[in-house]
Amino acid sequence: IDPGMLGINQDNRAVPVPDEIPQTAKGEGTVCITDITAGARKSAELGMAALSGEKGPTYDSLVYAGALVLSHLGRAASLGEAGDQVRALLDSGDVAGRVG
Repeated sequence: IDPGMLGINQDNRAVPVPDEIPQTAKGEGTVCITDITAGARKSAELGMAALSGEKGPTYDSLVYAGALVLSHLGRAASLGEAGDQVRALLDSGDVAGRVG
């Protein structure tokens, strides 16, 4: 499914590993994180920011995945509408408060 159908215009489908996370190149654009703890902390930080409505690749990945699920479950008339529903939830900032 083309992310552009949801208004997502990222160069990559995956969230890029930030440069400050220790990593080694494995070729063809893939990396191996060498500090798992730092990678996990950064992932959690980016995830909470996205759940609070902060735009970026992590936010877009949540919109993409959430829209696919809502569309599959028949909770939206179209994929675009499902994306709008997910964005509204993320933008409200209420989602982050539900993470314990």
